[in-house]
Amino acid sequence: MILTDYYLFKKNEGCKTRLDCEKSTKTYPEFEMLRDKEGKIKAYIAPTSNFKANRKRKADYALTAKSKSISSIYIPEIDKPFGYGDVSGTQDAILFTIGKDFNDLGVIIARGYKNLQLQLYFMLVEGELNEELKELFNRCQNENNS
Repeated sequence: MILTDYYLFKKNEGCKTRLDCEKSTKTYPEFEMLRDKEGKIKAYIAPTSNFKANRKRKADYALTAKSKSISSIYIPEIDKPFGYGDVSGTQDAILFTIGKDFNDLGVIIARGYKNLQLQLYFMLVEGELNEELKELFNRCQNENNS
């Protein structure tokens, strides 16, 4: 199995950029350490504004939590609700499912696949990962039932 972990974030009412984790597999150590004292994961999403000359492609958005970068979000096809990135400081790839206006953001982790993130993106778009996604969704727990 390529896909290993899943976290679903929903936009927090009243906050422009904050997303709260609503469901997850609760299995990815890099995200589990982002929980606050109440056991919640709060993330923030914003368009990127920094330009780095050594990059081939600038990220479209940045996802952060606890003042730490989680991932850049690249959206290759504007008409598709998907994106990709990687977990800062790891060899893990992230795939994103993106709801309208970022009202929800599905974060799908593929441990050890950082160098294949674009290929995984196309597999996601083409539906080749649907069975693995179903399996991940079945392992998810509601965050308020901790």
